[in-house]
Amino acid sequence: MNEDFVFIEKIIHHFERVKEVHGSFNFRCPYCGDSQKDERKARGWLNQTDSGYFFHCFNCQKSNSFYGFLKDFFPQLAASYHSNKFLSRGRQREKSSQKVEKRFFDDSDFVLLKHLDSDHRVFTFLEKRKVKLSKKHLDDIYFSSKRERIFFPLRRPSGYLMGYQGRDITGKSDIRYLTKKIDPRWRLSYGLNFLDREKTIIVTEGIFDALFFRNSIAALCSDLSSIVLKEELPKERVFLLFDNEPRNEQIVSMMEKAVANDLNLIFWKKSSEELGGKDVNDVVKTFGRKVLKESLEFSDSKLKSMLLLSRWRKL
Repeated sequence: MNEDFVFIEKIIHHFERVKEVHGSFNFRCPYCGDSQKDERKARGWLNQTDSGYFFHCFNCQKSNSFYGFLKDFFPQLAASYHSNKFLSRGRQREKSSQKVEKRFFDDSDFVLLKHLDSDHRVFTFLEKRKVKLSKKHLDDIYFSSKRERIFFPLRRPSGYLMGYQGRDITGKSDIRYLTKKIDPRWRLSYGLNFLDREKTIIVTEGIFDALFFRNSIAALCSDLSSIVLKEELPKERVFLLFDNEPRNEQIVSMMEKAVANDLNLIFWKKSSEELGGKDVNDVVKTFGRKVLKESLEFSDSKLKSMLLLSRWRKL
């Protein structure tokens, strides 16, 4: 609301018969001009509300948000107002996110993996899945003994927390992945805070899959293309690796969309039956990293991707 007042001070002198009444402003309506017969009539109001100012004229019945009012009469100021509002809301959301992170991860039940003993059950779970974590991951992944889950903070490139995903390690929960969005502005993904945009980037569906590549992010869904566009990643350096499911119409459709948008892809050379599973972690768990490397083919051209997609669909 104080932000609105700053802009009101910049424009109010442009109107006729202005008076302030308990924080609201009354003046002749710029939409209808008010009464043509009586210049003393002033029925336009910028009314003060809990969420800011709102325009209404009691002559022509025109109503508008303060932003809409600025757009109609002061478009340049409107652009500045909109930008300021967006930044202000962003700061408020950031404070909210920081509070959530402090309240959630400062809970004594949450322990960074780097503080756990090497024989802790969480490392036994990771070892069975052949997942090896680097120092940067150990410094930013939590374990909750109360929930029996590994928690991955989902961060912006700046480190700002936009959500988190908790992975059950018991195999007994009906909900294997528990994902929570804190800030609605962002599409959730994992690994943006670790990403080097100057190097080759691998995009996978799941977090564990992404952990097998040095410079990668997990989209947390099968629509890998959207994360490239949303985050404005350098298309020429990004390669999308979908799960190995050639009978899954949704994944096939997503891959066709990626090819049509000139995005680079990675294709599986063998079927999921031959490789022991449909994703990266399945293959590594069954046959190791060497077989994974031998089972992938990179494509950085549209024609090659079309040919490889056609071949992959027959696996």
